[in-house]
Amino acid sequence: MISINIVYFDLGLGKDYVYVGSTNFVGMHTDDVLELNAAQKKAYPISKVSDIFTTYYLLKVNKFDDLAKDSLDEWIYFLKNNEIKDEFKARGLKEAKEKLRVDNLPDPEKKSYEKYLDSKRIEQNVYKTALAEGRELAEQQVKEAEARTEAAEAKAEKAQYEKIKMLSVTAKALHESGMDAEQIAQKLQRPVEVIVDIFTVRSVRRELRCGQARISFG
Repeated sequence: MISINIVYFDLGLGKDYVYVGSTNFVGMHTDDVLELNAAQKKAYPISKVSDIFTTYYLLKVNKFDDLAKDSLDEWIYFLKNNEIKDEFKARGLKEAKEKLRVDNLPDPEKKSYEKYLDSKRIEQNVYKTALAEGRELAEQQVKEAEARTEAAEAKAEKAQYEKIKMLSVTAKALHESGMDAEQIAQKLQRPVEVIVDIFTVRSVRRELRCGQARISFG
């Protein structure tokens, strides 16, 4: 954890403008500093007890000399001068610069700009909502199409089953009247193999029902 404290007055004596502090524990009676033991140093990715607790940064803004040498200096320059130079590259400063620009606008322009931002947010929300609703509608249409396809396939399978069942009943009746497979095939205008298959299936089913079927595996 990190705690950043920004002060605009000369707090204490010191030449620097950035001070870093951590929490150390000192024995009340022995004055020794609490340290991690060997096992704790091996088990945790830290080297000191103070690493567990908050690290404090104290920024003495008024002590800064306005020479930005790194990204932290760029932020301190901004905090001191309320200005962000074009060459500054520190993360987050771009957004801060835009916020600063808006805050410095005359009231009428600022209100107009904020109204524009509100309308853009509403437009984006409407677009996102429409996109989500369109996606849900598309998914629903796909599900409905799949359901219709499954229903049509089931209906076709049922119709095919009924057709084969009727053909089997008719073939059986013709066979019982004395016709052989070839005659039945000619009568029903079906390949003779189909009629033979019908009789074969019926025969196997009959044997299975009577417990006479014998299946061997080689």
